[in-house]
Amino acid sequence: MEFNQLLNQNQRRWHTLMLVMFGVLIGCAFLHLSVGEIFINPFSPQTALESRLLYDLRLPRLLAAAAIGAALALSGASLQVLLGNVLAEPGVLGISGGASLGMVLILFAFPAAATPLGFMLAGVAGALGFTLILVSMARTSG
Repeated sequence: MEFNQLLNQNQRRWHTLMLVMFGVLIGCAFLHLSVGEIFINPFSPQTALESRLLYDLRLPRLLAAAAIGAALALSGASLQVLLGNVLAEPGVLGISGGASLGMVLILFAFPAAATPLGFMLAGVAGALGFTLILVSMARTSG
């Protein structure tokens, strides 16, 4: 078998796998939107309660979970490339702990700023601070 044939076969296998995984993702999304304490049939007209449940609760939760999962995947992949370590991950490297430390510091140092926005900003600042420390340590030690 020639190299080009092997490459094409491998690419076809990956395309097929990606299509199957995308189908599973769409199926799980529809399942999440339908199943709950109140089952919502996607093939029948919706009542006002079902419509409100779907558009005000379930769909925003689904989109938030997808966005957070994508952000976590992106952060892990970028850390692996940046640090040159395939095992690098925010929880292992202490970046998640830095975010927690930032939130705890704002809670005790500035209790008036302990709002949801303040916690979010403190968490981001703590994570960025620990990331800068990590990157500087990785650059200086080789």
